[in-house]
Amino acid sequence: MAFAFFPQRGDRRTVMSVLVAYHLSGQKCLKYFYHQAILGRYRSWLPDAPCYERFVALIPHVVVELYLLLKYRCQPALAENYIDSKPLKVCHIKREHQHRVMADWAAKGKGSMGWFYGCKLHAVVNREAQLVNFLLTAGNIADNNHQLLAYLLKDVRGKVYGDKGYLSKLKEVLLEKGTDLVAKMRRNGKKDALVHQKDAYYHRHRGLIETIFGQWVDLIDLEHSRHRSPINYLCNAFAAPLAYTFMDQHPHIIAFEDRNRLLKAA
Repeated sequence: MAFAFFPQRGDRRTVMSVLVAYHLSGQKCLKYFYHQAILGRYRSWLPDAPCYERFVALIPHVVVELYLLLKYRCQPALAENYIDSKPLKVCHIKREHQHRVMADWAAKGKGSMGWFYGCKLHAVVNREAQLVNFLLTAGNIADNNHQLLAYLLKDVRGKVYGDKGYLSKLKEVLLEKGTDLVAKMRRNGKKDALVHQKDAYYHRHRGLIETIFGQWVDLIDLEHSRHRSPINYLCNAFAAPLAYTFMDQHPHIIAFEDRNRLLKAA
């Protein structure tokens, strides 16, 4: 009886399936979704689904499986890729000293929209908007952190386009391994004598990864402040991008060669 609480393999699959389905549903309340869909209209799909209280108790036990499945769903890098980070607020910045749930995980950081208190989800995607690699860190970790870049780009061979926050002395080291990190130059920085037309084209479309982050927040409910434990926070942070990998359509950009071919044909 001491081990009766731990979920069996079927229970784990059920919990993971429900979490992915919830993030694909577009709803913002897990409890409402579970009662209306899982225990309601789609009850025949998961006849062994437990009650909501039992389901919530099982969620922390699938955090490892969610992480491993998300890593498995990552796709290989292409010749052109994008890198960026998404701040994930755990509370309002004015309540940072009162926050307790993520006190040991979150930190105060600064993004393009100003100061925030929470974590950062760093991601690398290819030009077909497929997730290549990811890492969740505290909010005060810089985008050009050497250990962070080494981990995110360890299996990437080709171009990686990022904003000026990714200017790093690690560029030469990465270039020796076949990874060309193309970051936006600062106004007072040294400018290349000639910017390749292909690099300029892909750098102009760096908003692709911003669009992906927007879908994760608006459609898949990646960011909210209703977490009651760090493990549940991790489950949500892994389940949301995992649900994105199961979406039928992803935003994408036309390859540089195909664009030129279309322009010539026109």
